[in-house]
Amino acid sequence: MRVVHINTYDDGGAAVAMLRLHDALLKAQVDSHVLVLHRSGNEAIENMHVYEAPKDGLLNKVQRKLGKTPTLREAHVKILEANPADYETYTFPETDYDVLKHPIVRSADVVCLHWIARFVDYPSFFAGIDKPVVWVFHDMNAFQGGFHYKGDEEAFAHLFEQHEISSRALKQSAYNSVNTVTVVTPSDWMKQASSKSALTGNLSHRTIYNCGDTRAFHPVKREHAIRDLGLDLNHRYLLFMASNHRVKRKGQDLLSEALNALQLPDDVRLLSIGSNIEFESERVIPFGYVRSERRLNDLFNVSTATILPSREDNLPNVMVESLLAGTPVISFQNGGMAEVIQHGRNGLLVAEMTFPALAKAIDDVVNGPNARFKRADIADRALTLFDPKRQAAAYISLFKSLMKG
Repeated sequence: MRVVHINTYDDGGAAVAMLRLHDALLKAQVDSHVLVLHRSGNEAIENMHVYEAPKDGLLNKVQRKLGKTPTLREAHVKILEANPADYETYTFPETDYDVLKHPIVRSADVVCLHWIARFVDYPSFFAGIDKPVVWVFHDMNAFQGGFHYKGDEEAFAHLFEQHEISSRALKQSAYNSVNTVTVVTPSDWMKQASSKSALTGNLSHRTIYNCGDTRAFHPVKREHAIRDLGLDLNHRYLLFMASNHRVKRKGQDLLSEALNALQLPDDVRLLSIGSNIEFESERVIPFGYVRSERRLNDLFNVSTATILPSREDNLPNVMVESLLAGTPVISFQNGGMAEVIQHGRNGLLVAEMTFPALAKAIDDVVNGPNARFKRADIADRALTLFDPKRQAAAYISLFKSLMKG
């Protein structure tokens, strides 16, 4: 059985989840392959393929000199530049690429889509695909217009009114042309949202959690991690991680306000990971963007808790990795977090999405009983939930059932 995973990038949250599934399938003796449009990493990944975009022809160059936009990508960039706002991302269902012509896709028994924005052309792909498709929803874009989460759609849809109408119509037409698509959601929260959508509600859905990297993320001795990171053994640490702190959905602003409202003990520090770190406090230790999984595991292990103040999230890798390391998670009671975090056992769920409520939960962890959370128990439960062998078996069973159908 040959499975081909398609993702726009080889980096980012969706790519990490996809590559962990790819690795788990390879270990289960599945002939798994990956096709990406953009390759940024240089580490060797088994069965990784990079799509070669068509070269810019003479006609395109002439059109560009005449002030025209010969490619869809350039046309879309113009639209986005004309509508600047504080949205996370906006994408269109049409692209310049035909992935069905790629030999690795033609040879597949099952095509597994992941985050495909700016890569897969909806009209041609869904009209031309003649084999089973499994589509893993890493965000909401498949059942919205151009936005990737509901919050952005609610706030900024007016900027793209006509594009929203046309994108939805294109997606609906594409989905109507195919009956071979099965949706996999990494959380029941995403499944419920997609099942209620006018675009994807008629598709078959099932929930399978993402694979955790159980080799990279696990409990280690705090003293060793403290030493390796060059931190102070006498301090206590909280952890916040977001690839881009300016993305409103990730809640950095709520965390900043919560910390400002708190009178934290003198020995408490916040470890901040990601780009565009904007905390204004001597208590914050910025680590920037951390690629080393060993270093990330150390950061989880030295932390009393990981703070995950997302306004919306599916099944964030940060939560999975923190729990595998045995570190409890503080989160709002939404998204996939509400399904995984057991209040008082492996973290705290904050019912009200406000900075005072978040501050109260942080204070509860910092000033509460030291032995409140059993780190070994947290890690053991996470191993069960996110075991790569278990997740691979669920996907293999799905793939086989679709091939028989």
